[in-house]
Amino acid sequence: MVSKQTEKKQGKKPVEPPKQEPQTQAPTIGVQPVVPVRAARITPQVALEALLVSWLCLRDFALWAFVQGVDSEAPLANVDLSQIGVSVEQMNAMRGAVMHFAKQIAGKNDPDVVLRDAIAKVRSGHAPVFSLTVPSLPSAF
Repeated sequence: MVSKQTEKKQGKKPVEPPKQEPQTQAPTIGVQPVVPVRAARITPQVALEALLVSWLCLRDFALWAFVQGVDSEAPLANVDLSQIGVSVEQMNAMRGAVMHFAKQIAGKNDPDVVLRDAIAKVRSGHAPVFSLTVPSLPSAF
């Protein structure tokens, strides 16, 4: 490799290694993994909305058992509730997590208000995916 002084004497610019930007990292506590600052952070609000999307997907899946069977291929098919049990169990388990995040976001305020606002945001952001509107959805939790 040619030294920088030799390059100067020959009229060449010295070759410098590319500068690397310093990587900023989020502070760590204990043995938590280091998360780059640019990484997406999952906030309680984001977690709440993701759980609501999952809850609505499971609800819509469970409701298909009751809305199928009126088409011309299989009129008045038997209602098969065997697959709904798992969805209902998952929905009930999610309810606990949803309420946890709603309470965490609300602080000393009413978590039902936080929940209603999050449901409205999810429904408007994913419309018409969840076409079945249930006016009392917050009370269904």
